[in-house]
Amino acid sequence: IWLIMFPIIFIKTLQILPSLIFFLLLLFCGKHWFVEHQNYKIVEAGRLVDNAAPNISDEFKDLYNERAEHAGKVCQEYHQEISERYQKVWPMKNYHAVMTKASLFINRDADFMWCRVPKAASESLTLVFINRWFPSHWSLKNSKGFGAHEALIRARWHMSQDEKSAWYERQMSQTSFSFMTSRHPLERLLSAYRDKFFLNGDSESEKGKVKRWYELYGKDILMKYRKTEVTDPLYSKAPTFREFVEFIVDLPIIDYNYHWIPIYLLCMPCHFKYSIMARVDTLTRDSEQIFKAINVSDSLPRNHITQNKTTDNTVASYYSTISSDLLDKLVEIYKFDFLLFNYTVDEYKQFANNQ
Repeated sequence: IWLIMFPIIFIKTLQILPSLIFFLLLLFCGKHWFVEHQNYKIVEAGRLVDNAAPNISDEFKDLYNERAEHAGKVCQEYHQEISERYQKVWPMKNYHAVMTKASLFINRDADFMWCRVPKAASESLTLVFINRWFPSHWSLKNSKGFGAHEALIRARWHMSQDEKSAWYERQMSQTSFSFMTSRHPLERLLSAYRDKFFLNGDSESEKGKVKRWYELYGKDILMKYRKTEVTDPLYSKAPTFREFVEFIVDLPIIDYNYHWIPIYLLCMPCHFKYSIMARVDTLTRDSEQIFKAINVSDSLPRNHITQNKTTDNTVASYYSTISSDLLDKLVEIYKFDFLLFNYTVDEYKQFANNQ
């Protein structure tokens, strides 16, 4: 029987051998591909996509290319550390799953992609976009607060399940116009603290916001970090800035609210090539180029300047209440926001050292 079966088995083996070899090669390559992407491979230094942004003035293209190239060099130099930080935040996610965590909004009609960064002129930009694409919804803010505008943009410009993939997002960033806005990380953190725990006017929506954030975070912060009685009634149901910072440095980044999560985790500039990497401190001219590229004949609201401008005296008054040790911990948390977007911490160290 074996004499009869052996030639048949041998012939069958020869017939399936090519398929077997192909399967083994596919398995090996697939494993290599997964490992490479599990480690969040960093893209090369970004360059402005001329075809996606034909309306940007030539004098500004060099500026935006310089910003992108600077970020690209940081991505290459700190590839391993950035990958390790991703893995700490999303330990069970592979490359594709992590890329879909980026805070990206897509306007399909105008063909652009926007990484929305809270406390980096996001409200001002949202107002312009509501006025341009959803003018009939302008009154939402008066009745339901700014969150209604944000929810509308999120609902209309969100990505479908098919679109929500690393491949699609990266293709969008390389073939369509795309932009993001950065802000000094310590100024952004202070802005988030002041905006969420204190009233910006007497409207019912503002009162509701402060109450909501007290329930979400304030109550627990006071319980854990308030060591002595505070006489100022302003802080009876709100943490002091020092208490808030102590809370931030103790909290795992995976539990951060998106108003203070580092920008490099929101926008992932090491993976997406943004046509314009705008900055709050140069946003007047940056927004002009952004609006020109997406054919918006508008400008940022005038109150953008006062809402997003934090004076030196204000910064000093808050950061002088924290220790150098706390400041160092903050700087480490936001290390790659400093490096990628070219911000410095020297001035803040001077404030903290004065304590």
